[in-house]
Amino acid sequence: MRTKWLTMFSSFTLSFFVLWAPNAVTDAPDSNATVALATEALIQLGANIKGSTHRCANCHLVDSNLIERWAENTLYAKRWCLNMDLNSLNQANAKQALRCLTINPAVENSAFDAHRMGVWTAAAHLNLFEKLFKIAFENQGEALHREFVAAVQMPRGGGDKLSEAQFSTILKWFELGLPNLKVQLGEDPIHQENCQTEVKPELINTIQELKVSGWKSLNEGVLHPFACASQGSCFDQKNHLSEPIFPLSSSLNWAESIANPQIGPQKVHVLRTLPYTVSYWVRSSPDGRFVSHGKKNSSRPSQNSTNPPPNSPPSPAGQGGLPIGGAAATAPIGSPNGSPEVDGLLYGAVIQDLQGLLNPNLNRVDIWANASFDPGFFPDNSGFSLQGNAGGSVFCRLQDLVNPNIRQISFLETFCTRQAMSLYHSVGSSLGGQDHFAITGGFNADSAWGDNVANFPKNSTFKVYPMIFNGLTYDVKAPISVSAARQGDFIVSPSSKLVVGRFGSQDPTTGEKRSSYKINILDVNLTSNPQTANIYHVGTICESGAKATFSYDERFLAYHHKVSISDFRELGFESASHPDFMAMINKDTINSFVYDLLAKRSYRLTQARPGQKAVFPHFRTDNWLYFLLKDTDGNEHLMATDFATRL
Repeated sequence: MRTKWLTMFSSFTLSFFVLWAPNAVTDAPDSNATVALATEALIQLGANIKGSTHRCANCHLVDSNLIERWAENTLYAKRWCLNMDLNSLNQANAKQALRCLTINPAVENSAFDAHRMGVWTAAAHLNLFEKLFKIAFENQGEALHREFVAAVQMPRGGGDKLSEAQFSTILKWFELGLPNLKVQLGEDPIHQENCQTEVKPELINTIQELKVSGWKSLNEGVLHPFACASQGSCFDQKNHLSEPIFPLSSSLNWAESIANPQIGPQKVHVLRTLPYTVSYWVRSSPDGRFVSHGKKNSSRPSQNSTNPPPNSPPSPAGQGGLPIGGAAATAPIGSPNGSPEVDGLLYGAVIQDLQGLLNPNLNRVDIWANASFDPGFFPDNSGFSLQGNAGGSVFCRLQDLVNPNIRQISFLETFCTRQAMSLYHSVGSSLGGQDHFAITGGFNADSAWGDNVANFPKNSTFKVYPMIFNGLTYDVKAPISVSAARQGDFIVSPSSKLVVGRFGSQDPTTGEKRSSYKINILDVNLTSNPQTANIYHVGTICESGAKATFSYDERFLAYHHKVSISDFRELGFESASHPDFMAMINKDTINSFVYDLLAKRSYRLTQARPGQKAVFPHFRTDNWLYFLLKDTDGNEHLMATDFATRL
């Protein structure tokens, strides 16, 4: 990608924006000037230091790892996309500069990539981008700039924006190489503890109890799993031409090898080829009918794909994305991230109603949502949640989605509740459904990038938000803080009895660095005053992967893992230098896994080809598992496997 961008923008001058040039600083890293600069930049970013604005900490764990990633992406975008003189910039180069900030600069309607932009997202509203859009799109520039701000602006919701001076301070510090970063944060050295898999008796007892009393058992006979016949077979429906609606992966040339045969039999079905690119994680309702996620663009990235596109109806009129600077004859102007904007609201997330694939008379599959990412579904099928809109998090009654007349959700509806809450929340419900919970904590963002480093501080905490559902809306109570040393990326189990977190580990024999899992019993006391919550460590899983999710019987974890150098034997290669294995490494190949807590064994579900990404695996209530397959041609497919139902 770097080579492509360098070629595309090699004609740009290497001087920075004349109207944005920061003053040069030549002080040594430990000088008073650089200490003051680091302090002010950290204050504006919201790091945990005296005088902090907490600007970014409302959603992020603002530690050295995150700041270093932000700095790298910010300076990369500056060097390859934003090095030009605004005073002499022509329209063509202004459009090229903006396209450089998208996921795929070679595609005209590619969505802007907030991750790649670094803290330029916090400058989206400032004079720099306002002028860029005006030069690039003239009369349309003002409207398209507003849509750009709505799509990428950080902090989300438009509050507590950086001023030009504040942004300039941060950028100056980044350019100097982040002097005094860890000193000012007072961070201890990177901590990698030796990892030994352990499943304590308390965890085994909890899983055995939940086999009878957990949400999988409670939902049996109450929820009808999507696309399953009364005799138990699932996804076998055919269309009017007697063709399978949900074809087996083994019947399709492009997907025939995705199921890993080494773990035993499994049926993998292609539920749908998506007409857009998914942004961040994917979650499904307990019955599997509704599937939700953020989205980046509305047209399939590869129009010349050799893959057949099962279950890919065109987007409804007025709901498709447009190229940057494009226009629609009968639709609202598409925003630069490919999400429709209606009445000033940006619909950047989707809730798929898969029932529309079985019943064309519903005339809908995609329900557009005024949110950005991080969906969740309560395990009793009572409600769902999303994040990233102006109100923070939203919690809504699920039954209203069944209404086929609902094509979009603004979250201003009477069946929705808004609540300010950090990103990456997960939800669960007490057995019986009287109490519901959301938890949030320190996290590493993951949009199918793989196993991010889990270097969380020794004073890590997460928050538990109790809530009560009154049949229409959720009443969210004050959060309860819980200490969880060196853990992050927390996910609560369906029953809210367990919480899994990631931590930095290493193999005690080889010293290999990993991001592994700790499982904790969560004990919440809502009758005490004040209300309390504590965790008790009951398991350690020494597998490396991204965020993990629980099955509804809480016996299994699901996660994805990017192929690493130590995986060559498990993948069937004699050495790590084998060309086919190196192709997997170099192309960031990712597989999905299930871990059986009772058997203390992991199962690799997929055998992704080099560059394929099988990501965001998660269970529905009957232990069928959905995952997203990002293929090498740009297509993305929603898949389902029955493997865990066979264990």
